[in-house]
Amino acid sequence: MKSIPLSRFTYNFAKDRDGETNSLPSMTTPDQNLSLREMLRRYSRGQSVTTFDPVYDGDEDLPDLSGLTKIELEELRMDVLGEIKYQRNRIERIKHAAQNAAEAPEDATLVSDDKEETPTD
Repeated sequence: MKSIPLSRFTYNFAKDRDGETNSLPSMTTPDQNLSLREMLRRYSRGQSVTTFDPVYDGDEDLPDLSGLTKIELEELRMDVLGEIKYQRNRIERIKHAAQNAAEAPEDATLVSDDKEETPTD
């Protein structure tokens, strides 16, 4: 019987089950990496240590907040808070519907859009 790993450590890492294969072209630029030793050496000698702003999946969809006025920032904040409230209410409705469906007996009253029906034997 094969055991299922609970975490990814060297002793229980299953290569065939973890990760994904990237078939897209690489977005990295060659020779932009420095080892820690090289960065410290350059820093201690007063040489420049070039850093780059990373772009992670989804970051490019975020608005640039640096050019917004205080009013625009407040409007954006209110929009985000409204969306959070809407999604939380939606999740609660789904949870309640699932609980009600789980608790409802099988011979309960069936409700249609226009009238209420009771099952008959």
